[in-house]
Amino acid sequence: SRSECAAVAVVSPHGLPPQPLQVTTMSQPGGRNRTRARGKKAAKRATFPFINSQIISVAETGDLDMLVSTIEGFLPEMNLVNLSTAMHRLAKMTANSPQVQQSMFRYPVLQGLLVSARVAL
Repeated sequence: SRSECAAVAVVSPHGLPPQPLQVTTMSQPGGRNRTRARGKKAAKRATFPFINSQIISVAETGDLDMLVSTIEGFLPEMNLVNLSTAMHRLAKMTANSPQVQQSMFRYPVLQGLLVSARVAL
């Protein structure tokens, strides 16, 4: 059987860059579903480095509130590496200030990170 391919841009949430998705039309039943599933997995894998770069970029500004907001926005989509990066950047940003460390308890995102990491492990 013959298959045709076309590149399609997938727009993802949070303004993530479009990810190429290969759509295949096949005369065999189910051919399209397998290709879509592979495309979604590839797009998701490409999202994780983007999330990490966002966390790192925001952390480098030194704005704790913006970092917390960024982490909250991406939390449902994070993998274990993203969760670790988020925790590391929060710890690094608050390391030299016991007052700022105490203020972290007012942010529910910290509990969300810990629960998500526990689930991922």
